[in-house]
Amino acid sequence: MKQQIRDENVLHALIRREYYPKNSLRKNLQILKTLVCRGNYEFRKVWEQSSKQLICCESNTIFLDNYRTAYSGYGLHNGAPVPKFSISQDKLPRKIVDAVLSRSKPTTIHKSGQWTGKPGNKMYAITSSSLLVVDLNTGRVGFEILLLLSDVINFKHINWLQTEESIVLSTTLCPRLPPRQRRPPAQGPSNLVKVLAVFTTLPITFVCMFEVTRKVFGADVTDVMMCQGLLAVMHQSRHVRLYDFKHMLAKYKVEPLALRNSRYGDSAPLNINMKITELPRCLFVTRCEEWNVQIGGHPWHYLTSPVGSKGYFSVHSLCSGDVAKDGSMESDSDSIEFDRAVFHADDSSRIIHIGPEAVRVFWLKETDEDGGSVLLPAFTINLQYPRLQAVGPLMPIVTSSGRQVKRRFSMDEITGANMCTTIHEVDYEDELDVLMVCYTVHQPNALQGTLGIYDNLTGGLLKSVKLDEPWSDYLEHTVILDKDTIIHIIKSTNGKFLCQVYRLFERCHDNKPSARPKPGGRFEDELDFDFSAPENPRVRTSHRRQLAALASRRRQRPR
Repeated sequence: MKQQIRDENVLHALIRREYYPKNSLRKNLQILKTLVCRGNYEFRKVWEQSSKQLICCESNTIFLDNYRTAYSGYGLHNGAPVPKFSISQDKLPRKIVDAVLSRSKPTTIHKSGQWTGKPGNKMYAITSSSLLVVDLNTGRVGFEILLLLSDVINFKHINWLQTEESIVLSTTLCPRLPPRQRRPPAQGPSNLVKVLAVFTTLPITFVCMFEVTRKVFGADVTDVMMCQGLLAVMHQSRHVRLYDFKHMLAKYKVEPLALRNSRYGDSAPLNINMKITELPRCLFVTRCEEWNVQIGGHPWHYLTSPVGSKGYFSVHSLCSGDVAKDGSMESDSDSIEFDRAVFHADDSSRIIHIGPEAVRVFWLKETDEDGGSVLLPAFTINLQYPRLQAVGPLMPIVTSSGRQVKRRFSMDEITGANMCTTIHEVDYEDELDVLMVCYTVHQPNALQGTLGIYDNLTGGLLKSVKLDEPWSDYLEHTVILDKDTIIHIIKSTNGKFLCQVYRLFERCHDNKPSARPKPGGRFEDELDFDFSAPENPRVRTSHRRQLAALASRRRQRPR
């Protein structure tokens, strides 16, 4: 059942916007939401591209060939994306492994005079040994910083440490060698976990580069990452520990290093200027399955899965560590796919629990009795479809002589016979204030992809969009809804990527006959009925009246 949103005439809303221009952006988005969800419009596929290399999308820009080719998501020709830039192999011989985009406001980026850094959109990309600053409008590599020269350690990931303020670069994970193998030198792969580098973006400034070693943080350290000014260290015992990065920077930074005043192609790499010699003070520690810890809500809570209970989630208070009342979420189906749970992206202190065939949203509210918290259900989006028939009978076969023939059953027959829906992604579109759910229905002959747009407050269905599913086997589904554009990226099991772009168009009624008579046309073309319609007394009477009216008009025409 579709959700009935406010019945507001778009023309009247545009007229009121002219008289009262305050909050024009919010009004424009409300008008666009009305057109997307209720108007005489539909999404059509306008562009499709496949590649054996990475395809990704960020901030309305589609990247192909490992970030070398970029397409703008808003094209004027039939709504298809248009080429934005392409970096040739001669200008950049090294492979780009990861990148983030910056939509900075006009400001002075660099004061050295060598590279002014004109205001605009930029992409911070990394290769195995360098950091690149690329202009998103032209594709020109304006700045390159050589990070580290090593045959063993390569940089692979780049993320925001603070959005639009600072970035963090991390290397590949250095595995721990068995004790029987020959040990490398000190600080080698057996002791080193990762190397991290931090830069500020406005202007581009080198902050520090440091090593995370097992000698300091523990012999069972498996991985490390940084986010929101915190250093998260993951241990083999399923413990996750958080450390304050600012405290570490003030205590262990050896010397500040400035970037060289040179252009593209600087041959001098940066050095490690921060050495952690002792274990810093731990801010938070917990033990959970797959090191999955999420912090959010008002007041602050954290969401984890207990060890040995994958797919089961519990909500704890960050201050006291107590479990919230009714704060346990578990799956109520026998699917082989594990459940997921995340905090809602609109900062409304809600939690989204994603099951195999349903999406449940909970309110996290503070109680007045003892100052604790309670988890209350808000709404449920049920995507359960009629069950498919099982492949073969599940009961033993009995022959004519009365002998029972037993056969083996696979896990797909036991669980897959009851599951015909797979939820790939649940995301929040902040500009339209809607919740979108991308799922696939397993039909007998093919797969049917669907993008459901739901109301963010009530969970009612606003619009359903059919998506093409070219492959029966897939690994990842990524769907991005940006105003009137849908970008669908699929990764197959053989590593091939496919990108599809859908745009919003007015729904055409080409199959309906025209109500206006055609001048000079045939006699049948002037009639507003189908001659191939089945015989019906009422239909015949209507046809006679139309024939009589048409003959009368023809007699009155001047000769």
